[in-house]
Amino acid sequence: MSRLYLVIVLLTVFLLILSLSRIGLRLRYRRKGRDDEFAVELFLWGGLLVYRFEIPFIKIKKPGLRTKAPGAGRLIRRVLRPAFKIRAQLEGKDGRPVIEEKKKIRLPGPGRMMAVLIKQIGLYRRYKPALYYLLGRTSLRRLDWHTEIGTGEPAQTGVLTGVLWGIKGSLLSYFYALLAPGGEQPRLTIRPSFERACFNVSIDCILEFRLGYLFCTGLKAIVLRIRN
Repeated sequence: MSRLYLVIVLLTVFLLILSLSRIGLRLRYRRKGRDDEFAVELFLWGGLLVYRFEIPFIKIKKPGLRTKAPGAGRLIRRVLRPAFKIRAQLEGKDGRPVIEEKKKIRLPGPGRMMAVLIKQIGLYRRYKPALYYLLGRTSLRRLDWHTEIGTGEPAQTGVLTGVLWGIKGSLLSYFYALLAPGGEQPRLTIRPSFERACFNVSIDCILEFRLGYLFCTGLKAIVLRIRN
């Protein structure tokens, strides 16, 4: 019986330490030329344990898409490109992968993508209180968002630059208000390219929260699911 008590005490202490531990979530997206990369990293205990999820984006060429389009048409053609494969790995503190997995994925058609989007909107509405609870206890540690945009037409590029500034400001104001106060200020840049069509983006965002809040969020989500 004494061993059972010892196990219970050790388990309780471990769960308490785990709930007070801070976990970092890093989101990175980079687009430069024809290369796109999206990565999600979770790191615990100062990087002692790191989980990384990467999605390289590969352009699938089709003969019907090789027609030349002036101005904004070239920009749209450069932006819309599908994901092709994913890679996930768990790393130790020395950077060596403990678990690694690679696989290819097939993109769904427009109808399937619309159905998935509608489903995600429904889930967001159902679990919005739990999500906002976690965001309200999440600190922003870094947000760098740099953009280079150009259509090949100076007038269109100037208009799009102004519109993009407005969109960035609105999105960040709304997002920043949801997070815990006292976070780092976002760093934004938009560089217009008046001589060529391009759309290059670099986003690096780090969020931090305690695991205990994540456990509470999970309990709130379970309650919301039972109620609905």
